[in-house]
Amino acid sequence: MSKKTLLVACAVAVAASFAVLAPLASAIVTPTFTISPGPITLNGVSNAGEPSIGADLATGAFLFEASATTYKIVISGGSATWTSAARPVTTPNLDPILATDPATGRTWAGGLDGSCSILSYTDDDGASWTPVANSCSGTIDHETIGAGPWHNGVGPAGATSSRAVYYCAQESRDACAVSLDGGLTFAPPLVVNGACGSLHGHVKVSSFGVAFLPNDHCGGPAGGAINVANGLAWNSYTISGSCAATTFDPSVGTTDSGWVYEAWQGCDNHMHVALSKDNATTWINATDLSTSISPSVLIGTMPAVVAGVDNRAAVAYLGSTTGGNGFTSSFAGTWDLYVSYTYDGGHSWTTVKVTSDPVQRGWICAGGITGCSGPGRNLLDFIDATADASGNVVVAFADGCINVCAGATGTSAQSTSAWATIAAQTGGTPLR
Repeated sequence: MSKKTLLVACAVAVAASFAVLAPLASAIVTPTFTISPGPITLNGVSNAGEPSIGADLATGAFLFEASATTYKIVISGGSATWTSAARPVTTPNLDPILATDPATGRTWAGGLDGSCSILSYTDDDGASWTPVANSCSGTIDHETIGAGPWHNGVGPAGATSSRAVYYCAQESRDACAVSLDGGLTFAPPLVVNGACGSLHGHVKVSSFGVAFLPNDHCGGPAGGAINVANGLAWNSYTISGSCAATTFDPSVGTTDSGWVYEAWQGCDNHMHVALSKDNATTWINATDLSTSISPSVLIGTMPAVVAGVDNRAAVAYLGSTTGGNGFTSSFAGTWDLYVSYTYDGGHSWTTVKVTSDPVQRGWICAGGITGCSGPGRNLLDFIDATADASGNVVVAFADGCINVCAGATGTSAQSTSAWATIAAQTGGTPLR
């Protein structure tokens, strides 16, 4: 079913197309998804490049951020209800961000303001907001925020909150600041040491309080920054044997027991993923996901990783079955949303083609605001994903191909949209 009109928000159940790298247990049921675009009545719904999404596990609500707008989404019976969750202070910017602490439901949202960010947090799914003192990293681009427990459950001297909150941004180097008071104020930033430089993905905090900042600018391999000292001494790690394309950010997801899965766009442009059980010291079960579905996904980019119990994780990404360089203006392929699942610790993967008409036609420009203009830059830099309390995956993405573009005669010249959209898992085996 194509989205030839978005005048009324719809929910379309999408049948899964899949293949596996190795046999899965018979109890595993292939996931299915429902696509829900935001209603046209919402302010900013057509300008949703690089969205973020967070889940309040206690209430079941989701908050979605793009541009200078925040939405609350409630999913019931396969249908998604979108409403405004407007923040008291907004700033138009190219780097909106949102993150939810899964244990408390506290959500931070806002955007970049020079070398700092104007943020607010909510403890009631956007009904009210508390302004945050400007979070500053000393760098001026691509901020990210994440929360979790203190390392081994013990906060540093001066901590007044039981939860650590990290704010990171980039310029020539990545730099991160920690909050001791639950994300209201932040300490001075510290630069990431080691092999990994600038350009990172979303920061995530494990159940043991280890903070991970994935990065594909580590001298060749995929890797990132790690902090096991409650905000002090950020150092780099790399994934041995990997080769990362420096196109769009990698992503990490952490399990209930602190395992970490990292996904990245490889030098072959395929989507790759690996698992570490020892805080990024060693990596196992490195997998090229391109052949986990037929036809093969020859280009995979903008990964978003979600993990649940140790053996279960999912990687959402945009992919194309057309070979070549999908990041140059001559590219003539189409892109869809895919989600790859593992239920056995990364030994095998099941991939689902989620969308039934293209998310994008033609190229996706990876040159940023200085290297892109016009078509190809509408999706900006990333998508995002989370899961509900049962482990059902929910993906936030900008749909770049709507109305006539989504039809059989659509063209790349028509693929200039960025419509706020979610894909919610409504069937199949979840991550919990």
